[in-house]
Amino acid sequence: MDELSRVDRGDILVFLSGEREIRETAETLRKHKLQLTEVLPLYARLGPSEQGRIFRPAARVVLCWPPMWQRPPSPYPASAM
Repeated sequence: MDELSRVDRGDILVFLSGEREIRETAETLRKHKLQLTEVLPLYARLGPSEQGRIFRPAARVVLCWPPMWQRPPSPYPASAM
């Protein structure tokens, strides 16, 4: 993670198996206090406003999410992709 933080752009996807692992990993990554980086957990039980945080602009996002989704969530409808 420290090595990736030296690169000045690009989001990072972290695939994890379950909600607990996602929460724990996000908490650990936040402790690194990476500059201009927002660590966001994403799992089904999060409310819509928490899930919607992934669409807000940030310099870099570290997205911790389960592998059950085939691709990262997108603000665009699937038909537009």
